[in-house]
Amino acid sequence: MISRLGISGRGGSGRLWRAFSTVGSTSTGHSASVCVVGAGPAGFYTAESLLRMASGRFNLKLSIVERLAVPFGLVRFGVAPDHPEVKHVENIFQGVLENRSVDFFGNVTVGRDVTVPELMQMYDAVVLACGAESNRDLGLPSEHLQNIFSARDFVGWYNAHPDFTNLPVDLSETTDAVVIGNGNVALDVARILMRNYEELARTDISNHALSTLKRSMIKRVHVVGRRGLAQAAWTAKEVREILHSVPSVAPLVADENDLKVSSVDEQELQSNRSRRRCVHIMKDAYSKGRASEELAGTKKELVFHFRRAPVEFLPDDHGKVVRADFLRTVLEGDAGRQRVVGLDDGNRLKLPAQLVVKSVGYKSVPLAGVPFDPKGSTVPNDRGKVSGEERLFVSGWLKRGPSGIIATNKWDAEETSSMAISHLSRVCDTPRTGLLGSVRLSELLQKRLVNAVPLSGWNSIDAEERKRGSEQDRPRSKIASTEALLKQAAATEIVPTAEEGSEL
Repeated sequence: MISRLGISGRGGSGRLWRAFSTVGSTSTGHSASVCVVGAGPAGFYTAESLLRMASGRFNLKLSIVERLAVPFGLVRFGVAPDHPEVKHVENIFQGVLENRSVDFFGNVTVGRDVTVPELMQMYDAVVLACGAESNRDLGLPSEHLQNIFSARDFVGWYNAHPDFTNLPVDLSETTDAVVIGNGNVALDVARILMRNYEELARTDISNHALSTLKRSMIKRVHVVGRRGLAQAAWTAKEVREILHSVPSVAPLVADENDLKVSSVDEQELQSNRSRRRCVHIMKDAYSKGRASEELAGTKKELVFHFRRAPVEFLPDDHGKVVRADFLRTVLEGDAGRQRVVGLDDGNRLKLPAQLVVKSVGYKSVPLAGVPFDPKGSTVPNDRGKVSGEERLFVSGWLKRGPSGIIATNKWDAEETSSMAISHLSRVCDTPRTGLLGSVRLSELLQKRLVNAVPLSGWNSIDAEERKRGSEQDRPRSKIASTEALLKQAAATEIVPTAEEGSEL
């Protein structure tokens, strides 16, 4: 007997829960169940570590709960579309999902559909790995004008994140864009804005972003940082790519003084090989860029500004940004502890800007029933074990703060998993019986009419996106809206197990 999943709105989930492999199952012997909240890199690295550490010691059943209808988090929605090699890690994460000991619950919001305390009652351990779901502001009254966006929102927009499908990005009359920040995300944004349409059309960039970028009139992108060149947080790979591997870009530095490195900067660079390389690459590009300035008219100009802090954005008569003003800054203090001081000496940098993207950092948001440190944007913890909680753990950005690259989550997850396994080993000292946490969660979501998307639903989405992409000579054509994702997830036929079939 074949049961077709019915997903529409937030109702019709009565048959959906049967798609989860653990329905009707019980826990017997030395076993434990764990819920990982968040299906991004931190969640998957944690799940993989837990399964590996538990192997041969006790039976471990994992549930991965994700707010969105699809997995992979930052890999799917944060990695730039012209960096497909970084997305290969999705193959490893898919392998975790395919593990028979793992259940995927997509389209489930922890805090709304189910609370953390409820999960802690269902599972032997809960690991929070839901990342940073907000962004830092500049603290300027004018930063919310039309066509000013956070990098988190803008990156989500061009990567088909359902939350940002309708972001009102207007490039039709935009000749000058300003990207504020000196990290890899800032360079990603600048690079996407400057890529030729033909290059982007071969990637998995969202269809709505591709359409908007096709009409783009951008001639130059300014990348502006509060600190100096020596403090720029980008990697040599990212710098080298945007300076040398994007044919449409003519790199320039606005002021030769911006390339100067102080004696205190030199002390900082002595212990940071990566930043020394970036300084060398930038200085080399500047010397070549000056020689090729006559070519800038045939290319899009990429202009770097250092030691400048945003102070004001000016609108046109319709409330859309048209100019960005910056103060000059200096760095004061000892090596490793330099702080930025703004100088309002009347010497403001005034840049034309019909688009502004603020790449100044992410921040996590608190979860009800979970301790939270707003200053560090983290959950207080000891090596991943949440302070004052017996069976609650944390991994990724929520554990250490929004920093590092995707691979940073791997060692982070190892530490958290080790703490969780130590706890679970004590839980599994004696044989137990009872319903698995995933079964109890399935039943609760069914009662609350929550359309949780199982692995089969995600596989249906994945197959359809790849199919659409192959027809356009692209790796995939992403489905952007939650409604369309749920509709595609419903186009799945599930063959029940004998155990499940007896219940139909």
